[in-house]
Amino acid sequence: MALLSQNLLRYLKTNFLINIRSSSTFGRIFRNLCFLYLFVTAFRLSTCPLPPPMIREYDYDFTQDEALSICRDVLTSLEYEIGEFDLDDHYIVSEIITRRFFLKKVDFLIYVSVEDRVRVVLYAEERLYKKFSEWGVSEDNLTELEPSDRLSLSIQNRIYEQLTKALKRRGITFRHPVNADIRDEKLVYKEVNRDLRQQEINLERSQRKELIEFNLLKKEYSSEKDIARLHAVQVAENHLTFFDSGDNREMTSSSLISVARKLEEQDELLEEKMKFLLAKYPNYKGLLLIDWVIDIEGRVRSVTVTTETSPSTPDVDLKRVISNHFHTIVFPSLLKSGFIRLQRIIEFEGNRHRFTSIMKPPKLVETLETIPITLHEENSQILFEKSPLSKNVQ
Repeated sequence: MALLSQNLLRYLKTNFLINIRSSSTFGRIFRNLCFLYLFVTAFRLSTCPLPPPMIREYDYDFTQDEALSICRDVLTSLEYEIGEFDLDDHYIVSEIITRRFFLKKVDFLIYVSVEDRVRVVLYAEERLYKKFSEWGVSEDNLTELEPSDRLSLSIQNRIYEQLTKALKRRGITFRHPVNADIRDEKLVYKEVNRDLRQQEINLERSQRKELIEFNLLKKEYSSEKDIARLHAVQVAENHLTFFDSGDNREMTSSSLISVARKLEEQDELLEEKMKFLLAKYPNYKGLLLIDWVIDIEGRVRSVTVTTETSPSTPDVDLKRVISNHFHTIVFPSLLKSGFIRLQRIIEFEGNRHRFTSIMKPPKLVETLETIPITLHEENSQILFEKSPLSKNVQ
């Protein structure tokens, strides 16, 4: 019996200590939770976070005037009276409206601006109760209006929620600050890649065009060189054939090649003179046979120009220009005595300022003791005949 009582006392003592320990642990946890709640509450009250600014932005995919008309229709459907509607500056201002949210009355108006996006701004005034010290004895109005640019988030959501749903039904969607920026970055990245691809395409096109132009210039240059080589061969063959005939006079160190080079130096100037003369005439075309005689000093003694041209070509003026041009050239001397006669063919065609010509190489014709009378007469006729374009000077 004594042993049973001892075991019972030991059991009660053990259970009592366990209960005391468990109760103290629960109390400690509860006390910590209370401290945490008080800390969080004090932190929130100390920071006092403000509600977001009363601005919302929306995206649209049609013209600016259409978006402005849609916004006006939406405001009218939500029973907002339109105070101002400006088509030039694209904005809408509603009349002041008073609404009750729970126990608070708010006077506000809506300002809508349509630019690259639709921006909706709230301008509000809250009715706040006056302080007890400001109450009057016979004053009935115990509230006052105070401007507010940051209504509570719940009030803003209630105002904007209806407006956002109505605009969304008309195709104007809400622009979320975070998601919209990500979407804009994707669009910008896409446009940049498109621009880079377009630049690559343009670069390839320009390189291809430059390559084609280079090949054309190379082909044209090769063609010019082939023609120049052909002319050089023709000049050399004519020179050898002429002076190997046996009945020609004693020649100097110069050759027909020197004469051809002299003419090539003057060809650009001759083309400019012909182009200036023919710039007034349409659809001209012709062939010129130039026959000239040079003496032992290389001076031109006579020039004969035979023409075979179209009716619109001024033959007389053309002969005069070519004759005067050849008289200004001093050729290298080919003979030690007498005169030598040469010929050259020029083909030309064009329309006013568009002038093209082919200058054939010179050719030796014969050696002369004296200049023939026929050449003298034709040369004097060319030099002193009046041009139909010239004017008499009083």
